[in-house]
Amino acid sequence: MTWYRLVCSNGLIYGENVDFRQIHREKSLNSGAIEEFLDTQLQSEQVSQQKKRSEKWYATKIVTKTLSEEKPSPSQIEYWIDEVVAKKWNANAAARAYHIAKTGYDGNVAPPQKDVTPHEREVSRTDEVPGAFAPVRNAYDISQVLSWIAGHRGTIQEQLKWMMDIPYLMDALLKTEKPLTLRIGLEGSSVRE
Repeated sequence: MTWYRLVCSNGLIYGENVDFRQIHREKSLNSGAIEEFLDTQLQSEQVSQQKKRSEKWYATKIVTKTLSEEKPSPSQIEYWIDEVVAKKWNANAAARAYHIAKTGYDGNVAPPQKDVTPHEREVSRTDEVPGAFAPVRNAYDISQVLSWIAGHRGTIQEQLKWMMDIPYLMDALLKTEKPLTLRIGLEGSSVRE
């Protein structure tokens, strides 16, 4: 759910195919119409489906394990980062997402090196990501990492496009083998100070 005002570049947009427009000048804004619209929308089937999706994401636990340096298996976050996120977005975004999932910090990604997968890329710590749980505990935490990455794209159009990619990325994650695991102890996505 977001609200986006084109003039102000802020606000809230909810769902798909929703059309609610109202001029928001100081005296012309009808808060009753907004309240009625939100009440109707929040009781819709679409919100119910989104709530179920969020509950499923929250219930899908991620187990942290010290794993060997073998190639990641499909049940590992590393595999999903390398095979899904990097291909849908790009290797830098995938490396940042992995780094945030492990550390709770965003960062600058080192230049690519031959035969280094996105989850193995070196990332320097920059900004602490508000509300990030590190290491991630469940699929919902991963969705929040993706939201952070999408929300920090260069243009509003890119931000919206990437935000719309999140359900696809999450569906791909949830279709993998269980339990989902995240490497700890080994430095894939190593940190440079």
